[in-house]
Amino acid sequence: MKKWWLIFIVPFAFFLFAAVRGSNKADSSFSDQKELNVMRNIGHQVLLSSGDLVSRVLPVKVHSPGVFGISFENAFAPVPDTLVNIMKRNFDFNSELLMEVRENSKDEIVYSFALSADSAHEVIPCRGRSLPQDHYTILLHVASSTSNNLYWLTALGVLVIVGAGAAWIIRKRKNEPASFETIKDEGGFPIGRFQFYADLQQLQLDGQVTELTGKENQILSILIQSPNQVVDRSRIQKEVWEDEGVMVTRSLDMFISKLRKKLQGDPAVNIVNVHGKGYRLEV
Repeated sequence: MKKWWLIFIVPFAFFLFAAVRGSNKADSSFSDQKELNVMRNIGHQVLLSSGDLVSRVLPVKVHSPGVFGISFENAFAPVPDTLVNIMKRNFDFNSELLMEVRENSKDEIVYSFALSADSAHEVIPCRGRSLPQDHYTILLHVASSTSNNLYWLTALGVLVIVGAGAAWIIRKRKNEPASFETIKDEGGFPIGRFQFYADLQQLQLDGQVTELTGKENQILSILIQSPNQVVDRSRIQKEVWEDEGVMVTRSLDMFISKLRKKLQGDPAVNIVNVHGKGYRLEV
């Protein structure tokens, strides 16, 4: 199967993926700074909700992509319901979010909850309870679905294009006539209304069998491989008579004449002499 279409599909897929990835990278610097500002604002709102108007929110730490640590200068007593409300105000929830409250002295997670665009996937325990005053760090795990969606859309687009290309090639191959060698292996080759059996040296038409001589069979086998195209006279002579060491020009003309007579049963089939060049099997 010819795979020339890969010359187009593969670079297109590469550039499509690169364009999406490049677009993401182009905005990455701005997005990172924006996320840090959002995290600092969340810390500010947490302190305000606990009545602290003066202490500082310490520099936000990025532990890994999408994981942020918010620390505070002074101790405070977080209220789980308030934390949930603050998160819902600050995120539009094209993302999945997990919040963990870690007690600094023991390095233990004392509270956590999960929010999602699908409320059925939300996990919010311990509503109505409060935590004791202590030094805490809030860890936020944010998994944005935007970039993932872009990659999935890119992959889907590539699959659609590859699938369409493959379907087109399969359909084209089905419409193409099979090669002489393929059909010969299956038993016969159609020439108009005739069925040509090279292995048997026979032509069949409506159940009637016409026997071919060895030379006639060889000449017709050569012509049928290039239907409606001129086959050089020298090529036929070389392939049919080269083993005999002597090539007689008139011999070829004689066998062509005999073949014409044997093909007269179908007026749509004819062997035409192209002067100075060779012969063409018209079907």
